[in-house]
Amino acid sequence: LRQTLELPGRRALRGRIASLESRAVLADRDLLRLEIVFQVKEAFYGVLLAEEKRKYAAQDLELARDFLDKASAKFEAGDVARVEVVRAGVEASKAATAVKLAETDTLLAKARLNYLLGRAKMEPLELRGELARPPLPIDPDDLVRRAVLARPEAERARAGMAKEEKRKTEAALSYLPDIDLGLSRHRIEGQATTWDLTLSVPVPLFFWQPARGRMAEAKANLLALRKRAEDLANRITLEVQEAGLNARAAEEQIALFQKDILVRAEESYELIGFSFQEGEIGGIELIDARRTLLELRKAYADALYGYRITLAALERSVGEPLEGDDHD
Repeated sequence: LRQTLELPGRRALRGRIASLESRAVLADRDLLRLEIVFQVKEAFYGVLLAEEKRKYAAQDLELARDFLDKASAKFEAGDVARVEVVRAGVEASKAATAVKLAETDTLLAKARLNYLLGRAKMEPLELRGELARPPLPIDPDDLVRRAVLARPEAERARAGMAKEEKRKTEAALSYLPDIDLGLSRHRIEGQATTWDLTLSVPVPLFFWQPARGRMAEAKANLLALRKRAEDLANRITLEVQEAGLNARAAEEQIALFQKDILVRAEESYELIGFSFQEGEIGGIELIDARRTLLELRKAYADALYGYRITLAALERSVGEPLEGDDHD
């Protein structure tokens, strides 16, 4: 009987290397999960945006019909020409068409969300949430620190460097030979049975050359991984800072809409509507004011959506949920 006994520690070292390889695979899984979460949030807020625009389209239809009613009443009273009634009817028809298109956009947005959730595309969805949300305090330095620790790519890089360190140690241990243990039983007729126990240490010629090559390979891989880790840290820092700046810009844009732009647009429409009712202006001015109000409302909804997507992108850049986020 003969058995080669591996040098103590080698088997455990190989197990540790395999464990580090599994950490890298799990990091890829976590990276995929981050991307899926971002896509689902993007689709969810897309549904909210479509519903918000559908609501604004319905409000615009009410304004258009109100304009038609006022124009008809003024025509019957002899205050305006029939062209005003025709123009108002065209605007009401266009507004009704816009409502239909907004409803279609909402259905398509829900179908995309269903697809990402692994459901039938036209399966009914009941969503809770709204685009508007309070501003989220953002500390770029803290987010960068968290991102460097939490990002799956960073974890994969750390696991890769640790694996190459272990491979370098394994290569160094290969300088030491294994041990051969033998056991022989001798039986000769007329003589006593004897046993031999042998212990040998085989040393092949030029044994150091394979080990030297493996060590050089491990060192080169480790150096390359360190450089990639540095580049990754710089890229993560840039992503987080860029997402943070975008979030702040979106906050300022939303505040401007809420405090100034929408307020002025609604006041302007009311004043122009009153002037039209009093016969001071024609229907064209009222139509322009209504269209301006609708476009600004849509732009406000786009700004809310952009802020939500910016926060989702920031969360993806950090690699973990943001503190204070409502996690719709």
